[in-house]
Amino acid sequence: MYQNLPAVRNKFVEPWLLPLDCRQEMLINGRFKIAYFYEKPNDSSFRYRSFNMCEAINTKSRHSSLSGSFFFVDDFSIFEWLANTADLLVVCRSGITEILLRLITLFKDQAKVVIFDTDDLIFDPGFSMQLALASGQDPSDTQTLDYWHAYTSRMRETATLCDCITTTNSYLATIATQSLGMHSRVITNSLNQGQILASEEIFRLKSANSFSRNSRFTIGYFSGSPSHKNDFALIAKALARLLEMRPFVDIIVAGYIELGKSLSRFSDRVTYEPFRDYISLQHLIATCELCVAPLEYNTFTNCKSELKYFESAAVGTACIASPTFAFKQAISNDVNGYISRSYEWLPILISAVDNPGRIAEISKTAFQSATRRYSPRATFHQIMTAYDLRHTLMS
Repeated sequence: MYQNLPAVRNKFVEPWLLPLDCRQEMLINGRFKIAYFYEKPNDSSFRYRSFNMCEAINTKSRHSSLSGSFFFVDDFSIFEWLANTADLLVVCRSGITEILLRLITLFKDQAKVVIFDTDDLIFDPGFSMQLALASGQDPSDTQTLDYWHAYTSRMRETATLCDCITTTNSYLATIATQSLGMHSRVITNSLNQGQILASEEIFRLKSANSFSRNSRFTIGYFSGSPSHKNDFALIAKALARLLEMRPFVDIIVAGYIELGKSLSRFSDRVTYEPFRDYISLQHLIATCELCVAPLEYNTFTNCKSELKYFESAAVGTACIASPTFAFKQAISNDVNGYISRSYEWLPILISAVDNPGRIAEISKTAFQSATRRYSPRATFHQIMTAYDLRHTLMS
């Protein structure tokens, strides 16, 4: 486990908890104004696909050419003002409702562009069964299938009301184009400024201390939701065998994962961490030499983003991931991380824990590439391209 790391300094306050008038003021600051709609704020899709986008726009736009702000269902009283003020509407992962239909219609009546943004394959009812499986639910339960079919149908209806689609990777963008017959472009998930500042401080101290460690080697699994239990099961036996072979290895699990039979006998070497905010999560990830990101290989998981890679890389922690599309795009094997097929987990894990010096070198490379590729600056340039807004910086 890495040691001598900075402590979490301040009590976390969600930076998007702003009153409506502040969010309105954010929007009007630029010549070209972009409004993001999400049903209600949260620490997952909203953070990556709305808050981070607005932060990138507002901090990286030169001479206030662009501005962005986010709005929710509860802001319905100002929707007419929003449609009259904003030049572009981005609807993020929101199924159709009467309120959302009203908002989209207000923009379309003024011939303004509306974009549908999605970070998952959740807009095609043909994938309902796979969605249920990926969520750890029983697809033989007709009520479960009814839920996912209705969920994806409402998302699809929202998407078809829009002019184009943005997604997190080109694999998902291709499916969106084929399924909906609409133009799709990519804006990857990214780090926000708060994550970058906290992570850079952690990494600087790690480097200054030459990646100092105690006698234990710690592997982290950060699931975020119960839906990842099938993913964790892919590596449970490999982890159990590793713990048996290497008594100096420990595991940190953050989320809602049950150990299962193969790991239960090592419960004294497995630490469970409760849900925590995204800044203190960076501090927790930083203590681990390795972060593991196993995913079942199917169409749905190939649409997932690589956030587990770049959030661990940002604090100098190496990542071992399954060979899904986004991870293969982000990770060069044995350079800035590891790609592991299902039968390779144990040998790669053994090699990693037996060579902590090599892990540190890989972590340094990962930090340099990830903080550049997934920065607000990179996000801003992707936004400019995806929304076809280059002309706004020239006018």
